Amino acid sequence: MRVTMFMPIPRITGTPMVRCGAADVPERHFSAQEVALLWSLDVSTVRRLFQDEPGVLKIGKSGRRDGERDYVTLRIPESVVRRVYREDPFDRLRRSARRCE
Repeated sequence: MRVTMFMPIPRITGTPMVRCGAADVPERHFSAQEVALLWSLDVSTVRRLFQDEPGVLKIGKSGRRDGERDYVTLRIPESVVRRVYREDPFDRLRRSARRCE
């Protein structure tokens, strides 16, 4: 019996896949709390940083018409975390703060 290192992983519907060598594997997604711990930032800062970033999954209700607060959970793909980290994330926050003034 021959054993191989890479066994095919079944494709999960709706899960982003990343090409990794011989097999497709689901990409890791972080919560805002996990990124905040990794980067030593407040969770609200991480949420502001990633809320409009392409590729971030937003789960929950947004744009509610009943006047209630929006409850949205962010799931941030590892590739997006790496991209934002390579760019200057704090410059991005400074620019968005200037727009609010």
